[in-house]
Amino acid sequence: SAAAETCVPVKTELMTQISLLRKQLSAKMTQMLTTLQHELRLVIKGCPTPRALLERQQLLLSDLEDRLCQHAQQRLVLAKHDFEKSLLKLELLSPQNNLKRGYVILKNTRGQPVTRKANTQPGDTVKLVFYDGETPATINQHL
Repeated sequence: SAAAETCVPVKTELMTQISLLRKQLSAKMTQMLTTLQHELRLVIKGCPTPRALLERQQLLLSDLEDRLCQHAQQRLVLAKHDFEKSLLKLELLSPQNNLKRGYVILKNTRGQPVTRKANTQPGDTVKLVFYDGETPATINQHL
């Protein structure tokens, strides 16, 4: 019975320790759970929502669209400038421009330009083309 009395306080003491350890374990688990929940909230808060991702992509797409339009406009302006330069060169080379400067175009009866003296004979009927009109002429002689 003395042995039983010795065992009872030990059992009571062990039950108290187990209860204390249980409370400590529960407190630690609650603390860890609270910490993990807090960390999870921070992670979730840092993650963009699908709506935010979509809005960001729409902004990027809009920016690319604007840049594409600007580039197309620039290319169009450059192409127009090149076209106008080409037109100016063509105008400088046109026969009408030579006529404005006082030159005359000589055409045969078929309406083709006469470019060589050897292609005419005295008595040939030709046409003189001026800037402001035409007039018939006859080749009298070769000089």
